[in-house]
Amino acid sequence: MRGIGSRVYWTTTGGYDTHAGQGGGGGGAYANLMGTLGDGLGAFYTDIRNQGLAADTTIIVFSEFSRRVSENGSAGTDHGAAGVMMVLGGSVRGGLYGTAPQLSPGHPTLENNSGDVHYETDFRSVYARILDNWLGVDSVPILNGDFRAGAPAVF
Repeated sequence: MRGIGSRVYWTTTGGYDTHAGQGGGGGGAYANLMGTLGDGLGAFYTDIRNQGLAADTTIIVFSEFSRRVSENGSAGTDHGAAGVMMVLGGSVRGGLYGTAPQLSPGHPTLENNSGDVHYETDFRSVYARILDNWLGVDSVPILNGDFRAGAPAVF
């Protein structure tokens, strides 16, 4: 990664829009995809750490959709209201940001008849914090709005 000249790289993977046969620890489409993602992130982070680049690297993992709490009738889950965003890197303050949802029916961290986790943090606020505080650029014109409020202090 040294000497390439770019500060931002973006990659995408597909196939996560599964609704059936997702599987758990014993396999299944979604379980296999998440295993591949975890293995890839682990290998990449090990490489940048071994090269002494971990403190200079931030990795963001985010999906444009999430999953519902309950399994549907085909051993899968349908699109949900909130999801997980991961930020990894040597300068990231690790931890869980936000409220861990309670999955008991009627709990305030759920919505849509307890079928969805209620989202707390707009993903654009995390992007704004990374742009402003990590890359040192003004996030407002890039994100076409001011989303700086409400972002967790991940750095």
